[in-house]
Amino acid sequence: MIQVMRAAERHFTDFGWLQTYWLFSFSEYYDPANIQFGALRVFNDDVVTFHTDATLYLGSLEAQRSVTHDTNGTRRVFVYLTEGELAVDGARLYTKDQGRIDTETPLTLTAHRDTRFVLIDVPLSCRGWGYDQATLRGAQG
Repeated sequence: MIQVMRAAERHFTDFGWLQTYWLFSFSEYYDPANIQFGALRVFNDDVVTFHTDATLYLGSLEAQRSVTHDTNGTRRVFVYLTEGELAVDGARLYTKDQGRIDTETPLTLTAHRDTRFVLIDVPLSCRGWGYDQATLRGAQG
């Protein structure tokens, strides 16, 4: 049996910075007849709107190497660690961790293992990111 769900039948949510169609129940959308398919629970079609003054960097650092990123005090930085272990001004991030940094001084990123990351640099005025001010998840202690 083939079950077809047309694009127009999928749940649509618009957060302003994110427009998304959800195939299965997710977040505030709940359809008890459409929870998952086998092991598959999430299958989204997303469009993310970046600020026109955003810069996206894909980074790779070997263990014990460092790089500095200057924000000039007017920028907000988001770091998404895809692999490895990275210290951002001493706060540790591990694979799949993410951080939002609002700082007036240049950031120092130091790899403790071979590391791959995404760094997004946006103006301080950019809104729509759901992280608390100057918090790094996984960086307590």
